[in-house]
Amino acid sequence: MKRRTGVLLAIGIGLACESTDPRGGQSVRGTAATKLAGDAFVANSQCTIAATWDPPFDAPSAEALVQLAPQGKLRIGVFAGNRAIGQLNATTGALTGTAVDVACRMGAQLGLPVDFVADPSLPNFGARFRAREFDIGFAAETTLPASDQAVAHPFVGIENTYLLPIASPFQSVSDVDQPGVLIAVPQGAAPDLYLTAHLKYATLVRALSTTGVQSTAAFNLLKDGKVDAVATGRSGELNFIDTMWPGQGRVLPENIFVAGLGPFMHQGNPDAVCWLTDYIEAAKASGLLAQAIARTNITIGLAVPAPLPGCAPAARCRDVTMPADGSCQASASINAGSDDPDSDLADCTQSPAGPYALGTTPVTLTCADSEGLTSTCNATVTVVDTTPPVIACPADQRLECTVEGAIASFVPAVTDNCGTASVQCTPPSGTTFSEDAAPTAVSCVAVDAVGNQAACGFQIAVHDTLPPVVTPKLEANGFSATLWPPNHSYYTVTLSDCIQSVADQCDGALPIGGTILRVTSDEPESGVGEGDDGTCDEIVLVDSTTVKLRAERSDESDGRVYSIFAVISDDHGNQAPLTCKVQVPPQHKKAAVEGTAAYCVGQGCESVPGHDPRCKQNGEDDGNRSDDGHEVDATIRTRVRPRTEAE
Repeated sequence: MKRRTGVLLAIGIGLACESTDPRGGQSVRGTAATKLAGDAFVANSQCTIAATWDPPFDAPSAEALVQLAPQGKLRIGVFAGNRAIGQLNATTGALTGTAVDVACRMGAQLGLPVDFVADPSLPNFGARFRAREFDIGFAAETTLPASDQAVAHPFVGIENTYLLPIASPFQSVSDVDQPGVLIAVPQGAAPDLYLTAHLKYATLVRALSTTGVQSTAAFNLLKDGKVDAVATGRSGELNFIDTMWPGQGRVLPENIFVAGLGPFMHQGNPDAVCWLTDYIEAAKASGLLAQAIARTNITIGLAVPAPLPGCAPAARCRDVTMPADGSCQASASINAGSDDPDSDLADCTQSPAGPYALGTTPVTLTCADSEGLTSTCNATVTVVDTTPPVIACPADQRLECTVEGAIASFVPAVTDNCGTASVQCTPPSGTTFSEDAAPTAVSCVAVDAVGNQAACGFQIAVHDTLPPVVTPKLEANGFSATLWPPNHSYYTVTLSDCIQSVADQCDGALPIGGTILRVTSDEPESGVGEGDDGTCDEIVLVDSTTVKLRAERSDESDGRVYSIFAVISDDHGNQAPLTCKVQVPPQHKKAAVEGTAAYCVGQGCESVPGHDPRCKQNGEDDGNRSDDGHEVDATIRTRVRPRTEAE
């Protein structure tokens, strides 16, 4: 369908036209309308329609009000070339018509001054609209607006049909659309736009009237026989026949179409256009439009259009990106300031309502007003994971050394609001940590699916706190050594004679060594020995690992038992106690029986007696002599000799 750019109503001379009653005696529904003019509002005698038919209305929203009156007043353009809309009295200059009445009552109810600009020339009307000499124009055909027009609902319906010579053979609208038929139309008017889109065969002849009634030039073409028909408003055609062409023309009873003319604005004023739509619909119901039409005295071809649904709310959407919460979802609103031009927005709901899962979700916003009208828009809610995982490292670990180190096992506790997270520790679990005085730092990092990270750390220290394990050397009789024969000789005993091996959990096998603390004997130092009156110094501590013990025991006893008490240390000072038992048996191959300690040399003897004072009389020291008076010092390797039966 072809569309011609045109404007159906024009603006003319500047006239201030106001209601004598700013509120018109009517209440305003909803929020009270803001008076931009304030005390500057002045009634004007050009506005003569009464307030009786003022419609109740919802005040325009702030956005709509600014669009309606950007300069603080209603600047109204009226096409004065169609008396159904507006006309200028050539004598008085008064501007009247349906557009004037509607604009006057609208300004009065809003409390805003009204400036009119009227023009009977459609080309001039269009030029002045594009020059922005007015903000609201009356009126444009609502189904055929120009590309730069935004049109509200129609406030008047004008029947358009064909005016024919009385002798024309055409009897119906369809008859006129024939090849070779010439049809005159007012250039740029509604019939021009409509027939341009719908004619198939006939040819349009566009006639331009620069003054007076817009159809005058087209009527003259028909009167002069230059065209076969004129397409324009029914009432104007009948008026032309009565006044200018009596008995020469006739009007088809069938309509070509009914032009629904509505107020229009520049594009980009959706709130104002919607408010105008609601006001027009309210004016249909209140009788204001019917009264305005009646005041034109046009009784044929002019009517109030049928009611239409009002202007729906303006649903405005925006894409939203939200961070996920602890449940890996988010609540969000895509509402970007939805409103209703007449301030009766009831509610806006989203579907789905949310909360929204991780990722992008298409969402529809539906807004409804108090009249039940709705509008929708669509946007997306994108939920992103910006929260790092939560990681908790174990407490610092203190491990026991095993073979110069320890294997550490640990698992940090990790949670993530959007699922799982991988964990990497350095050094990792399962690493063998060496024994060291300084702890080793372990750092762990958790990474979730989108790369958010969290870290923690702890320390691992390996210590040797266990004493070594000492395995003693034991003879079959349970003693580590046997001193035989009991000939009062010294025998050297070292810790290596007492110890089979020393093993440490941390350090492994250790060399045999340690420290002898004390040595006890279950017979006193001054005991009577075999074949003499006893000896002294049965126990001599040579150094920390060596002791000399005398092979001597009482003839009446069940043998003598020496107990060597020592401590064996590892590399870290952990000590294991050792008690090494050495016997002087009562008889060969008969083990001694240990009694209570009666004699002690060294540290920690406590209540056990030490040297017998008698052994130190006169400074004599014959404790290192054998039965024949010679000193004897034997080692354990020679301490045992075979005995005869006599012994």
